[in-house]
Amino acid sequence: MSFVKPCSSLFVCPENSAPVVNVASNAYSVNIGNSITLQCNVQANPFHTSVKWQRVDNNDNAVDIDMTNSRYNGSQVNSPSLVISQTITSDEGRYFCLATNAVGTGQSQQTYLTVVGSTPTATVDQPQYSANKGSDITLQCSYTANPAASMVRWERDNGNTVVEIGDTTNNNKYGGSAVSSPSLIIYNAEESDEGNYKCKVTNSVGTGISPTTNLEVVGNIPIVTVTTSAYIVDVNSSITLDCQVTANPTHTSVFWQKVTGGNTETIYIHGGKYNGSSISNPSLNISDVEFSDAGTYYCYARNSVGTGSSTQVVLAVSGSCSDDQYTCLDGQCISSNYQCDSWVDCSSGEDDMGCSPCESDQFLCATDSCIKWSWVCDGMDDCGDGSDERGCSNLCWNTYNPLARRSIAKVSAKKAVSRGLNKGGKNEAAGSNLYTKKNEVEAEKIVNKLEKLRLLRRGKNGK
Repeated sequence: MSFVKPCSSLFVCPENSAPVVNVASNAYSVNIGNSITLQCNVQANPFHTSVKWQRVDNNDNAVDIDMTNSRYNGSQVNSPSLVISQTITSDEGRYFCLATNAVGTGQSQQTYLTVVGSTPTATVDQPQYSANKGSDITLQCSYTANPAASMVRWERDNGNTVVEIGDTTNNNKYGGSAVSSPSLIIYNAEESDEGNYKCKVTNSVGTGISPTTNLEVVGNIPIVTVTTSAYIVDVNSSITLDCQVTANPTHTSVFWQKVTGGNTETIYIHGGKYNGSSISNPSLNISDVEFSDAGTYYCYARNSVGTGSSTQVVLAVSGSCSDDQYTCLDGQCISSNYQCDSWVDCSSGEDDMGCSPCESDQFLCATDSCIKWSWVCDGMDDCGDGSDERGCSNLCWNTYNPLARRSIAKVSAKKAVSRGLNKGGKNEAAGSNLYTKKNEVEAEKIVNKLEKLRLLRRGKNGK
């Protein structure tokens, strides 16, 4: 159709003229994703019967706007302006408004629409992070977005699975990852947090993704070592129990514990008897040593990952025992002959520990020979001195072995009484003062109990 020259826009259109069509502005700007109205005004006599809009494409061809597309509204006789919803980049360009009546078609001057905005641009500040195990770490993310960002998410890829982390994902583990604070905070970092991370920012146009940043989690509980496993110190003197700590992350505290007779005691440093046991000096110094300081000690160091422990350090206190005596851990003196004699003489039993040359399934005879455990209390003298058959009447398994139901030999009872006399009436392991036992029958009962304890202890210790 050829265009008919329209009437002037300065005057009322005369009859039989093509419509006069004008746009309100020769340029419009809209943020991508938003709506925009291109204003059009039509004057026509006779009245116009149709309105349409055209946009010039990349080939400089004027193309009609497809009003069947739900993104477009208007472009009608009674509402000639064009409304574009949810604008996209391709909406940008030159537009014309056209109106037609019985005389012809009038066309407006061009108006140019600029669409502003794109998918967000997200960046991370470094390609690699390293975090100490148990510490908190922040992965930095920044972005620019027009239109404004509506959501921020992080993505972690550990090589096996991809996990998306948002601002509502496990608030005890993560922080940030939000529009107002896009960086990701990881609390109490652990090995499972390692992997490749990306920051993802979304607006109405789309989602921008940052380059990858890698997180490595390093460190472990402290390594605590001692250079000496046993010390002997004179009473009333001083001693330093050496301790060395290697820690990554750095340890935040050091402490010592003492174990005596199954009881555990934490050593508190108060600047008097005890010193050291600190981050800079983990060794423990004990002044004015007493017999009660004897025992087994352990050095501990703690960091953000956990607590590390040394191997045991045994402290023995001497000073009152003669050369022919054995010093117990608590400072008690016993005869050297009482070591490894199958009788518990020290309060912690250390005088009879680690003595047996037998295997775990063997019994140690009083003659220092080894026999099978199955031969004990079977009614047969396998040791040659009867030590494998002593105290059998008190052991539960002999209820079913009539050959093993025998009383203890008198010589054993005499030995027990003799031991009691030699020790000046000292209480034995069974808790009885043998010196006060005047008759042999009572002594036999006591020895039965002692022998039962000896057998059971050796069985438990694999001797």
